[in-house]
Amino acid sequence: MKGSLLFKVRYKRAYAFMISEFERMPVRPGDIVFLGDSITHMGTWDEWFPDRPVRNFGISGDKTAGVLKRVGQVSHEPAAVFLMIGTNDVGEGESAAATVKNVEGIVAAIRAQCPNATLYVQGVLPRTLALAPLIHAVNDGYRAAAEGAGALYVDWHDAFSDDHDAIRPEFSDDELHLSPAGYVQWVSLLAPLVAAA
Repeated sequence: MKGSLLFKVRYKRAYAFMISEFERMPVRPGDIVFLGDSITHMGTWDEWFPDRPVRNFGISGDKTAGVLKRVGQVSHEPAAVFLMIGTNDVGEGESAAATVKNVEGIVAAIRAQCPNATLYVQGVLPRTLALAPLIHAVNDGYRAAAEGAGALYVDWHDAFSDDHDAIRPEFSDDELHLSPAGYVQWVSLLAPLVAAA
């Protein structure tokens, strides 16, 4: 119990620190923003795209509700925003409807704040076979939310999944976070979109 409470306190402090860092170094016009949870946060975007003005707005452990609360930090007309969020919602049993509703709010806010930015809504990556139906339901909702708001939906599910609808073992060793090979795969898929931003 004490360990769990301590973790929550430390996570809350770390989360607040990341929020303050984003406020201290706001998005600049023309930036390419990666927005999401630990999958985004753990990316070394400036090394993968050294010639592009990339910004990492990922926070480990974040959920769609968290991004919805902090989406106001994505402003000042970035060139593009790549949203990858929802795997923690899925893993914690949030309903597809609640997860999609939050993403609809995120998409609407970005559209209002940055009308000229290209917004990519990325589908939740595969995890376990047991979570596959929920992930597909969430991704169907994301597709509709993106298309309804003039954003672009991109689904990497087939590029990461095995024959059993789970994430391929070479792409993750915990069925959640990406391995180095998983990041190589994701970056190769993102590269043409970043180049066009």
